[in-house]
Amino acid sequence: MLKKRNLRFYLSTSLAAVLMWQSLSIPPAYGSPAETLTPQEPAASASTGKWMSGEFHAHTYESDDAQSSLESVLDAAFDKYGLDWIATANHLRSSKRDDTGADVPGGPIPFSKGASEYEVPKIKALQAQGKYAGKTIFSAFEWDIPTHDHAAVGILSDQPGSAEALKAENQFEYLFTNRSESMFNPADVAAWNQQDTRISNFNHADALAAIQWLKKNFADTSYFIVTHPSRGYGKTTVAALRDFNNAAPDINFGFEGMIGGQMEPNRGGYTTSYNTSDPTADNKYKNRSFGGTDYMVAKVGGVWDALLGEGRNYWNFANSDYHFKIIAPYTSGYWPGEYAKNYTWTQGNDMQAVLNGMRSGKSFSVYGDLINALDFHIDGEGGKLEMGASNPNVTVTEGDHRKLTIRFKSPKSNNYENPVDSGISGGMRPQVDHVDLIAGDITGLADPSDSTAYNKDTNDSTKVLASFTSDDWVTDAEGYNVITYDLGSAKKSQYFRLRGTNLGYNVAGETDEQGNPLLDPETIEADDTTRYNQINDRNYKDLWFYSNPIFVNVAPYSDKQAVDDTLASLDLGNTTAVTADLKLPEGGKHGALVKWESSNATVLSIQDGEGHITRPAAGQPDASVSLKATASRGNENEVKTFNLTIKAMEYTDAEAVQLAKEKLTLGDISAVKSDLYLPAAGEQGTSISWESSSPLLMTNGGELVFQPQKDTQLTLTATIRRGAAVETKSFKVNLSGDASATPLALHGTLQTADGHTYLSGAWTNQNVTVSVYANVYVPGSEVSFKVRQDGGEGQPYEKGQPIKLTAEGQHQLELQALDTLGNTASLPLAVNIDRTAPVISLKGSSSLTLAQGTSFVDPGTEITDKLGIAGLVTVTGTVDTLISGTYTLRYNASDLAGNAALEVIRTVVVTAPSNTGNGNGSGGGTTISPVATPPATTVEKPPVVEVKVEVSAQQGATGSLPGVASFSVPAGALPANATLTLKALAANEAPAAGQLKSLSPAVAFAASRESKLSKPVALSLAYDPGQVTSGHKAAVYYYNEQSGNWIYVGGTSNPDGTITANANRFATYSVMNYQPLALTDLSNHWATEYTDRLIGMGVMKGFEDQSFRPNEPVTRAQFASIIARALGLQASGSAAGFADQGNIPAWAAGDVAAAVESGIIKGYASGGQAVFRGSEKITRAEMSVMLANALSTGSATLTGSSIVLADQSAIPAWAQASVKAGIAAGILGGFEDNTFRPDKTATRAEAAAAIYKLLTALSI
Repeated sequence: MLKKRNLRFYLSTSLAAVLMWQSLSIPPAYGSPAETLTPQEPAASASTGKWMSGEFHAHTYESDDAQSSLESVLDAAFDKYGLDWIATANHLRSSKRDDTGADVPGGPIPFSKGASEYEVPKIKALQAQGKYAGKTIFSAFEWDIPTHDHAAVGILSDQPGSAEALKAENQFEYLFTNRSESMFNPADVAAWNQQDTRISNFNHADALAAIQWLKKNFADTSYFIVTHPSRGYGKTTVAALRDFNNAAPDINFGFEGMIGGQMEPNRGGYTTSYNTSDPTADNKYKNRSFGGTDYMVAKVGGVWDALLGEGRNYWNFANSDYHFKIIAPYTSGYWPGEYAKNYTWTQGNDMQAVLNGMRSGKSFSVYGDLINALDFHIDGEGGKLEMGASNPNVTVTEGDHRKLTIRFKSPKSNNYENPVDSGISGGMRPQVDHVDLIAGDITGLADPSDSTAYNKDTNDSTKVLASFTSDDWVTDAEGYNVITYDLGSAKKSQYFRLRGTNLGYNVAGETDEQGNPLLDPETIEADDTTRYNQINDRNYKDLWFYSNPIFVNVAPYSDKQAVDDTLASLDLGNTTAVTADLKLPEGGKHGALVKWESSNATVLSIQDGEGHITRPAAGQPDASVSLKATASRGNENEVKTFNLTIKAMEYTDAEAVQLAKEKLTLGDISAVKSDLYLPAAGEQGTSISWESSSPLLMTNGGELVFQPQKDTQLTLTATIRRGAAVETKSFKVNLSGDASATPLALHGTLQTADGHTYLSGAWTNQNVTVSVYANVYVPGSEVSFKVRQDGGEGQPYEKGQPIKLTAEGQHQLELQALDTLGNTASLPLAVNIDRTAPVISLKGSSSLTLAQGTSFVDPGTEITDKLGIAGLVTVTGTVDTLISGTYTLRYNASDLAGNAALEVIRTVVVTAPSNTGNGNGSGGGTTISPVATPPATTVEKPPVVEVKVEVSAQQGATGSLPGVASFSVPAGALPANATLTLKALAANEAPAAGQLKSLSPAVAFAASRESKLSKPVALSLAYDPGQVTSGHKAAVYYYNEQSGNWIYVGGTSNPDGTITANANRFATYSVMNYQPLALTDLSNHWATEYTDRLIGMGVMKGFEDQSFRPNEPVTRAQFASIIARALGLQASGSAAGFADQGNIPAWAAGDVAAAVESGIIKGYASGGQAVFRGSEKITRAEMSVMLANALSTGSATLTGSSIVLADQSAIPAWAQASVKAGIAAGILGGFEDNTFRPDKTATRAEAAAAIYKLLTALSI
């Protein structure tokens, strides 16, 4: 037995804690405010049940020897002491009183009749008043077992407390007591006599008949639990208990081992006389209590252990056996829940759930609230073994390793009062002194025909296996005291149970040296008050808890299986490059042993379960050694051999640097004409940096900058490092001369006044600044400069000095350079400045009048300009000759330098036709009366619905459809000059908006030739802000003709009622009412501009807590789903065909299949099959491959940019081309330190940025 032991603590995350149910309250003292314990569910329980506290042995006035009303008992049990359930157990005898103590008319009556007419109706009435909400109450009874003592019996039937159940109690009382037949309904008696025979002998056989009757009629809905089993000498034997359990194991599944009646002078009313001078002189001492507990339970290896050793599901319970609180000169016990409690794991709230929980054995019992939570389990294959009946889903095989875990809590106070029954708390905080782990062997059921075995009331194998004190437990974060204990390998079937106490070892009058409880002496004191307080003090000084057992049934395992399993489990890790000592297990599976043997003890020696290696010296070959493992159990043994490579010792830093220096070469460097490869790493993990003596000719990286005209020598110096060790090595490099080489080159920079780059020869209306510098490729050469302007003489010029040109006209510059070696170079530049706007002249009159119905041809205009206009004259306005009125045409133009002509206006008046009349005059002539011409009607100019603008690809342009839309095309966005059109579409021309709400007309943005934008165009659309609904905002969408959907673009709203967005393609655009997601963690985040569009497109979403989680990693399945939805891919319906298809989440399966069909996803090869690995986090390298595959499926715009990454060599070969393509398309880039970090996990923010840029590259 272990008394003091430091046990290492292993906290299992799958512990199912034993915890209190929601209604549990443990008052610190009677009448004081209760300390409410917060319910806690087990951390990882497979069950959905809960712990409930209660008892099943309490009496009220309807027992003639009890002195409390039913309501007072229930008030105390539930309201004062926090029980969750109670089953009353009034004596199944004649009863003369009702539940309030009043005499019943015509009494006495059978108690079963009293239960039906008084107890059950009263319970229902109290519940109807709102009392005991959430509590479970059941009316049972205590039966006088023929020739034995008592049993608590409950008959639930299908509806506990129903008329059927109460009638069954009445029938039981008739059949199995000596009540007069006249006390029962004659009709019932007649029916019952037809069914069963009433007992008459009142012997043991009649007791068994009662249990068998319960089994026949109420097999699942009744219980029979022996109470105070040892109270009477010779009344309840182990053989009787075996008979009871054999008759109906699911009905008689335990006894009341933690007895009630604790306030009696002899605890539990156990008054059997014994030899006080020599208690063991006879067996009568066994009919006394020990630590307030029946000897059958208190005795290690006693009656209870004898029953458990047979593998019987026979459980221990605690009760109050409440009759009355204190009535002088007698004492009885405590209120239900005041001193004794049962904690039972249930799968519901009703009495049937409680009964099922009691029957399962997953329960523990306690005095004085010593603990209020207990988790006691043993880990096994397939799960854990817990208190109660064996779990068929959990197997323990011979030789399996077993670990036991105990977790328990104690409350801050209990119900101790001082003085007793005063309502004044005694301030006791229960504290466990030690916990005993008791174990016994399981040998099978005793044979009833073997009287010796059947009457044996001990289990000789049972012992206290270990004892734990506070030195052996630790307290976890939930406040549990946690004990772990290694049970070793399973060799035989056993049970394990716990008991705990607040007493230490060898406490006078209380415990022996092993901590076992001693026989409780009688409290003898004449003065009632003094006696009650002594009894109460005695009881709270002596607190115990008992758990029900864990059964570990060990399945046999053959020696060969154990040996085979052991060899299969042996794994030494990587044996091809061993650099450290090895752990060599000496214990195998299921009790097998392992013996190790080395083929070369000089290289690998074995001692105390470790393989100690001796590595060869640095520079020596690696050593090889064989390690033989022999597994054995019984007569079986097998061998497994491991072949190991013991790596040689590594060089010291100084040795490594010296070796690397010796082995460093550059090959033939006698006539170098191209770049040299300069290694960055050397032997034994050394690093190498390089320095060129002439970086103008060759860089420090070995790149040939310029091939000189003559052979030239330079020096490359290598600095080799590892740790603090440094060496250098120099190489003389001969560069081959090239007579055709250009040793001198000029370069110029030109900028307009607004800071933009100016192209030589282009026209501008701004000042231009020119500066020039020279590249000199010959070391030591110096250069002088001259500049000639507009054909003048050359003037000295300082390198980089700005030359500012401000005058209008065409300017010619020639920059000349001369080095000290006589090499010359020149750079001609042209600067054209024009600040004069072109002039538009109308052909024909500025005011024309036409008759209605005639045709109109615009006479046109003439343009005069120094240079010629940049495009056609833009005409806005129309003339409808079918409608009379005044029309206005506006003419505009700009020249190549960007100067805009003054607008010219022509007015066209369309007149209605005149009326003609006839008249008669005198004299022979005809007079035509003049007819008045009505004044011309002014017609409001219809809105301009279309505008065309000629755009130079080199310069870009802006265009506007007044009140509708405008655009700004940057230089270089178009591949060639084109005419761009903005056209406002009529409602019947525009694509249907579907579920979207339009805020503007649809506008077609088109080009005169097939054009793909290489840069975004700033497109502004006018909309009605008043149409934006609450919680929404305006957003630009474009219509995708292929999918037939409006695609979200986004945009920024402007104060003038317009919204501006980047357009990546020519399409139909419109402003829609959009409801954005308010995601809390995207505010001011760098990825917001990217996530905004993808969220608007419905490609990405937020989480339930209104977060986006931008830094959360993305899995391969998630990224595949995002890219498929962004590109609008649709799967054919077939699965992707990966070997791990079943592991792809259902929500992603369609998107993955679509990505596979589109060539975006290929998968990995594994064992001859393709796998996807959807749950793995995607790396930047993997992401680059999917993005590159997506680029190849469309016509992507490449920026042409490329960078040399610092960790280029770390990029896997299969991803090199993809990374390069992603960078060229502007989708991917490196980090600040110029690394790509291919193995880094991609985040949601990075995924959003990459997909956004992919859409831009594909003009989506």
